[in-house]
Amino acid sequence: MKKLLAVIFFYGFVPLLAIGQICKESFLGSKTLYQNQLVQYIAPPEGYLPVFINHVGRHGARHLTKDVNTTYIYQLLLHVDSLNGLSEAGKLLKEKIWMLEKVEKKNIKSISFRGKTEQQGLAGRMFANYSDVFNNSKPIIHVSYTKEIRTVQTSDAFLTELETKIKKPIITKEVNDTTLRFYDMSPAYDLYKNNASWHQYLQQLRDTLKYNELTVQVVQQFFTKSYFKNLKEKDLSRFTAELFGFVTIFYSVQEEIKNAGYKISDVNMQSYFTCTQLSTLGKIDNAEDYFVKGPGADINDIQVKIALPLLADFISTTDSYIKTKTVNAELRFGHAETISPIAALMGLA
Repeated sequence: MKKLLAVIFFYGFVPLLAIGQICKESFLGSKTLYQNQLVQYIAPPEGYLPVFINHVGRHGARHLTKDVNTTYIYQLLLHVDSLNGLSEAGKLLKEKIWMLEKVEKKNIKSISFRGKTEQQGLAGRMFANYSDVFNNSKPIIHVSYTKEIRTVQTSDAFLTELETKIKKPIITKEVNDTTLRFYDMSPAYDLYKNNASWHQYLQQLRDTLKYNELTVQVVQQFFTKSYFKNLKEKDLSRFTAELFGFVTIFYSVQEEIKNAGYKISDVNMQSYFTCTQLSTLGKIDNAEDYFVKGPGADINDIQVKIALPLLADFISTTDSYIKTKTVNAELRFGHAETISPIAALMGLA
């Protein structure tokens, strides 16, 4: 009789690769496109076969989560254009953002075509590496996701690929925000996120990297000198952050840009930054994620402890398989805020 081997998966952390970028350093942070890591997995010990998969993954590459026409940068450019306060660069940026709005209008909060192919690739490799898990007649797969449409779409893309390879699987699905969206259900975590000392550390990093000078350099190119002097420091910061967000989302939605009838260059806004500026903004974004979603200044603090419900669920579902041998694969689909804390809690590099 073959011994049992439970296989546990964490998908969500990837090396920060430069995907088709002009700049050598990566700046995409959590929007880095997932690439097959070409890992050579260690084979199970002799006499063992994989029989159960316990998986948590992040949703696929996505579109924006907020309508372009509701952003500060979009509304400011429209307003200033009506006052003849935009430079030529500002007028061109307004057109690029207008085109991005057309691309994103029907896709807000959804995963992109690239996100679907990412998940199908993950599912295909899961089956290829652990096909023994699904060899029995009518394997049982339990799927959970959050209330957000992008995690539902992610699970659908993942399952679509698995179902091409598995004979008559029995699939059950449920929304499970308690286990996968725990960061939204903790008052103590809200307090940490809004008031903790990590803000001062992030500000120290901004000061060291001369963030305020960077925002001036970026924003002034879009306005006439007479209008630019009306903008306050917080305006410059908000404008820069939203423009940087448009740059980082660009890589996830290139298929949709082409399908909308635009050239890739029509929507690409990367040229408004130098490579050094992109690297600086990427470091600041990554640092904030590290403090808010990861180890931060204290690996045992609330931003890590909030993942305990997910860890408990991994343990209980694995115990359940050992006792009953019913569910063959437990598949969960969450967010960056799901993956970072559980990885930190378990001490995963």
